[in-house]
Amino acid sequence: MDYIKNINKKKSEYKIILTKNKNKNKQADKAMSNAIESELPGVSHLLCRWHIEQNIKSKFPFSSKLNYQSFTNDFSELYFLKTEEGLKELVHHLFLKYNLTNSTFGDYLKKYVLVEGTIEKWAGPWIHHLKTLGIKTNQRVEMSNSALKTFLNSKSPLNETVDSVLNFASSQVIF
Repeated sequence: MDYIKNINKKKSEYKIILTKNKNKNKQADKAMSNAIESELPGVSHLLCRWHIEQNIKSKFPFSSKLNYQSFTNDFSELYFLKTEEGLKELVHHLFLKYNLTNSTFGDYLKKYVLVEGTIEKWAGPWIHHLKTLGIKTNQRVEMSNSALKTFLNSKSPLNETVDSVLNFASSQVIF
């Protein structure tokens, strides 16, 4: 069975932006993609691997931790494949091995994770040529946001907030 449509590969890009895949709000995801394409031409928009896996984990139907671990190990191979044909074969294998063909979880994967417009933002055949320096999550940004919150006070006036952000930015180590 062919769960994935052929998608033309884009030329290699050197600029990359990683975002969360919210899945629950496809309009918001589409708006984000459109904004990046419009305002940052030439920038590749990738989805955060950690958020994809968290979305899958929240929908995973099996109660056995072993089954989930086995599935995620198999699923993670999709990140590293270099051809669409190899990806299609592995997806087909996953659907057979985990009996997903006529399941709610299988439908979820087809509708939100393996769908055109999403899959080329995280799967190997579409991103293996991009220069990501091995970064597949937006963890660095999430950590910065968390640290920044310690500098901010929601009741502070705007000038104190700006000063806090500037102090935070100047305290960051740049490599």
